[in-house]
Amino acid sequence: MGSNTSAAGKGLRLVFWGNLLLVASAVLACVAALGPVITVLYVAVDLIGLVLSALGLAKAMSVHGGYRTALFFILIVLVCDVLAAITGSWVYLLLRAVSAIVSYMGMAYVCDSTVQLCMGERGMADLEDKARKMYLGCAAVVVFCQLLSVVNALGDMGGFMNLLSRVVQAIGCIYYMYFLHLGSKALAR
Repeated sequence: MGSNTSAAGKGLRLVFWGNLLLVASAVLACVAALGPVITVLYVAVDLIGLVLSALGLAKAMSVHGGYRTALFFILIVLVCDVLAAITGSWVYLLLRAVSAIVSYMGMAYVCDSTVQLCMGERGMADLEDKARKMYLGCAAVVVFCQLLSVVNALGDMGGFMNLLSRVVQAIGCIYYMYFLHLGSKALAR
């Protein structure tokens, strides 16, 4: 590729590490009922992961405009997550649903931009298609679970739905991380 795309590769590497922290945050959120320290830890890890992803996209945006758009979406996710951390009840659940939708939009721009920069690498286009479908499916399940949790009639079921949404979110994120890993390596060449 070239030195121009190596900046995008380095930026994607930061996005990869940010998403690794987001997976760790999702795991911590599953055990947050163990105490307030775990809750504060998972929120902090989540925010650090988003900031790291934003820094990576800021580094890559000089190479392709799609990364700038993805950065915009990640900043919206960051704001939603900060607001979710300081609110409660149904507002928290609604913000988590919005965050999942906007996160998918940012992920789609990262994938499209990376594939465009990796011209001619058919494997990246195939992987991008699978990663987008997997992430979209997971985002849809997260939104569904969060909206079901808002319904008061579910009562105790809401906690299970929130837990399920965290697990599904981590699964989608892991496949996306695989794409980021291969994309950053391809662009670093």
